Amino acid sequence: MRCTALVLLAIGGFVVCGAVNAHAGPQSAALTVAYGNGVHAYYDADYQCSYDELSGVIEAGSNDPRVYYFRGLAALKLGRLDEAEADFQQGANLEAEGRGGQSSRSISLALERVQGCD
Repeated sequence: MRCTALVLLAIGGFVVCGAVNAHAGPQSAALTVAYGNGVHAYYDADYQCSYDELSGVIEAGSNDPRVYYFRGLAALKLGRLDEAEADFQQGANLEAEGRGGQSSRSISLALERVQGCD
């Protein structure tokens, strides 16, 4: 039986929601916190911090498309266009494959605040 817990993190006025497999242990919770930190840093315009946090989540083995999308957005803001394009493509591939345990709806919700010409 798969057990999933809903984790809500209130970070600087932002609420980051993520599903965590309860049997995965502390590492999964730590990745959820790191993802939240990366998203918060992005919205706080600390793009290098966001990029670094999200890179750590990816290096730890995350297949969550949202992580790649947000790291791509941070890379875009840092002027790293090739890296941004690669992250967007990887996020799209994972989303199309249904990997990372996220529905298209949850991905859309995570990205709905992203506005502008970027």
